[in-house]
Amino acid sequence: MERYRRAKDSDQMFLEMHLLAIFVCLAVMLHQSVGQRPALGFTALSRSTADNHKVIVDKFNDLRSNVSPAASNMLKMEWDPDVAASAQKWANKCQNTISPDEESTVRGVHCGETIAQSSRPVSWSAVIQHWYDRVKYFKYGVGGTDKNESFNTYTQVVWYNSYQIGCGVAYCPNDQFNFFYVCHYCPAGNIVEDLARPYKAGPKCGDCPDACENGLCTNPCRFHDTGSDCSTLKDLFGCTDMDRHLSPSLGTRVTEFSSQRGGELLPPWLLIVNNNSFIIGPALTFSSFTLWYLQGTNSCHIMTASDSCAQPFSLRMNDSSTLDSFFQ
Repeated sequence: MERYRRAKDSDQMFLEMHLLAIFVCLAVMLHQSVGQRPALGFTALSRSTADNHKVIVDKFNDLRSNVSPAASNMLKMEWDPDVAASAQKWANKCQNTISPDEESTVRGVHCGETIAQSSRPVSWSAVIQHWYDRVKYFKYGVGGTDKNESFNTYTQVVWYNSYQIGCGVAYCPNDQFNFFYVCHYCPAGNIVEDLARPYKAGPKCGDCPDACENGLCTNPCRFHDTGSDCSTLKDLFGCTDMDRHLSPSLGTRVTEFSSQRGGELLPPWLLIVNNNSFIIGPALTFSSFTLWYLQGTNSCHIMTASDSCAQPFSLRMNDSSTLDSFFQ
C-alpha cells in the first residue's frame, strides 16, 4: 500500500491522498438558507451526461496542458464511470469532509480526492479552477511557499499519472453550504516524496513523442504498482514493457523459507518465465524475491519512462514436486 499522510495531521509522516479544499463562496454570492430547495441550475449541474463529463474533462486537460514549467509526462485525463460513482457516493453522504480510504478506492486502487462546498450552484469549471488556483502557494521543485496556505488541491489536479477522473455533486439541505462537490482521481497523486514535483518538467510530451495530444500524453499504464520496490525491478530488468506477477501461495512459502535460510539462492528450477512459458532466466536470491513479493496479490509493472506497459511476467517453478520437497 502506498504510504501517505492525512492533510489534517501534519505531524504524521506521510501525506494523505485525499485532500480537503473548502470552496468558500465570494461575497457577491447570495447565501441560500438552510433547508431551501436547490436552485434550478443544480439540476443541469448534477446531471450525469456526456456533455457534463466533457466539460469537466476538458477543463482538467486544459489546465494540465498549460502548467508552468511545462510537463513532459502529463497524461491526458479521461472520464471513468466507476471513479465517478465513487465520487458521487461520497458526495451524497453530505459529510463535507474528506473521505476515508475505503470510500475512495476503485477497483483496488487508492484514488485522490478534492472536495468543495458552496452556498449556491457553481459551475464545474469554476470549482476546478479554484482547486487549481492554489498554485499561487506552490513553487515547482520547492513545494509550498506559505506555511499557512495549502496547495494540495493544485498538485492533485496536475499530478502527472492521475488520468482517470470522476466527479459528483450533491445538495445537502441541512448544511450552511448546501452544495458539496467531490472529484476522485485515479491513481492517487500527492505522494509525499514527489510532492514538490507533481510532474516531470520538460518539453510538452517529451516522454511520449509518439503518443501526444494537445501537449498531453495519451499512453497511460492501465496497471497499478502495489509493490514497494518496483523501481528496483525496473533497474534490474530495464524498461522493456514488462510487468511481474507473483503467486500468492508460492510467495508466502518463499517468504517463510527466506526467514529461515537467510536469503539463500533460489534453486535453479525456479525460473522467471513469460506468459508463453519462455524462460527469461533463473530467479535471483530469496532476499531479492521477498522484496518483490508483498501480501500475496501485489505486483510490479515494469514500464518505460512514458508509462506504457504491456506483457506480464511471473515467477514460476518447473517442478512443483521438487519445490514441495524443498520447503519441507
